[in-house]
Amino acid sequence: MLVEIGGGEITLQHMKSGDRISRQIDNVVLAVGAKEDKRLAGELEQVFTRVRTVGDAHRVGRIHNAVRDAFDTAWEL
Repeated sequence: MLVEIGGGEITLQHMKSGDRISRQIDNVVLAVGAKEDKRLAGELEQVFTRVRTVGDAHRVGRIHNAVRDAFDTAWEL
C-alpha cells in the first residue's frame, strides 16, 4: 500500500507484514476513481448505425473486465 509521496520518493507498506520500503521516483500517477462517459458514443450514434461501447465507457470496472468486454463485443460483430 502506498503510504507517502514526497521528496522524490514514495514509501510503500506491505499489507500483511507491515514492513515499509522507500523508492526513488521521478513521477507518480494516481488512478483514483472512474466514471463512465458515454458522450462520444452518443455523438457517434448520430453518424453510424452500429456503435458499441466497451471498458469504462460502457461500465466502470477493472482492466480485465474492459479487455473481456472488448473481446466479447468484437466477437459479436
